[in-house]
Amino acid sequence: MNIKMDFVSDWQDIIIGDMTAQGLRFSNSESKESLVIRYFTHLRKKGGQVSRPRRVHWSREFVCPLEQLKGLKKLVDVLEKGKDISPYLSTRIDDISFKDGMFNDWGVLHLHLGDRPYKKDNRFIDRTGPLLFLYLMTDDAYLINIYEHRDWTKKSVLQTVQYNWPELLYPLKGVIKLSHQYTEKEHADLRKAGISAIAQELRDVNGNTIVVLPHGLGITSSGDAMQDVRCYQKSVDKLHKIEEDVLKDLGKLQEAFKGKGYVPDPLLLKLIHEDGKWRVVEQNTGLIIRDYSTC
Repeated sequence: MNIKMDFVSDWQDIIIGDMTAQGLRFSNSESKESLVIRYFTHLRKKGGQVSRPRRVHWSREFVCPLEQLKGLKKLVDVLEKGKDISPYLSTRIDDISFKDGMFNDWGVLHLHLGDRPYKKDNRFIDRTGPLLFLYLMTDDAYLINIYEHRDWTKKSVLQTVQYNWPELLYPLKGVIKLSHQYTEKEHADLRKAGISAIAQELRDVNGNTIVVLPHGLGITSSGDAMQDVRCYQKSVDKLHKIEEDVLKDLGKLQEAFKGKGYVPDPLLLKLIHEDGKWRVVEQNTGLIIRDYSTC
């Protein structure tokens, strides 16, 4: 019995179909792999597929300009009540090809602090010069401080995180100093070139030098977030494992089809998503081979 299947391609097509249905913008010239990875990044920036309440934590250094205080209060209410943060994101949030260097590299999100709808696009709140930099986790929002545009590689961002929430960073054991510390401009240039300068030399609360990795785990040569590339690869590995399991059970499949009086050849297996489940279906017959809760 011949068998044809490509669950990775099926899975990619399903996700890209979801992207299209959501009105996200992307180029069809980009590889499916790139599009799925950037969709993962898109979902992280929005705080996940479903909005959820978050505990809000403030750094000890936090200071908000008076002009942005009203907008900040509204945003904090959004975070605590689990409302959609999309209006506070960049107006390019729906452009999958747009790469947010700081978010991809360090995992630090920036949100605007307007307190009324943006006149050019009322899906968003007013754009502001000062921005809130924060770490957005599953159940928590860590408010680092208010920064300006172009502060995307400012070292004080990670230093503030280290002073307040060192558990959010990854210390390199046995490493206490870097042979070369990049300036903020050098880091920005490297980031634009897709070169990861991930390790950062900071100070702990006692003033001791430490070397850490930011929560974002750096970028790849494509400029994509390393953690989303890893997530993608884990999903691909799981799909390959499902294909291997199907091949191991090929004999049982043959017997099942013989029992129905028809053995399709070739066997056309396809991964689909319906009723909230991932299913492997034989296309000639419509027979469901397996159900999976996730892929």
